[in-house]
Amino acid sequence: MAICLCGCGLEVTSPDKQGVVRYWHKGGHAARKFVQYSIENKEYKTDCWLWRLSKNKFGYGMIGMGRNLNPQLAHRYYYEKVKGFIPKKMQLDHLCRNRDCVNPEHLEIVNNKINSHRGLSTKMNSKDIALIRNEHKKRGRGSIKNIAKEFGLSYTWTWMIIRNQVRND
Repeated sequence: MAICLCGCGLEVTSPDKQGVVRYWHKGGHAARKFVQYSIENKEYKTDCWLWRLSKNKFGYGMIGMGRNLNPQLAHRYYYEKVKGFIPKKMQLDHLCRNRDCVNPEHLEIVNNKINSHRGLSTKMNSKDIALIRNEHKKRGRGSIKNIAKEFGLSYTWTWMIIRNQVRND
């Protein structure tokens, strides 16, 4: 199965009667109502399909927001449409690190622990965590807010790092 490359999300028939693989849905661009995603190079192996419609507060695309439809995460929808079922209690990890990407080739089924660890490791590595802890030791009480600002983190996240509630392995 293939998905139309125009961004509408429709399935394409592949190959056609002449044996030619088509990547555009029947009816062409005039038949589509809206573009769900755009294809952009985001410095990953292949191009990301960036979601262009509604997103939740965490930046993930949402699909099925219309009348009588249950909202669903767009990346999960596209993954299941192209690659198949996602087991219960499993998550999709964005290998490209773009939450609004719905390209099934950029998604991997993982458990919560792996997904959380990968998400943390993209922002913080063990050197950064050690540096934050050392800075707090040097500066003392009342420095968490400034350290958080310097590292682009929230106060709570910085406090958790300093209190050893975030592992650095």
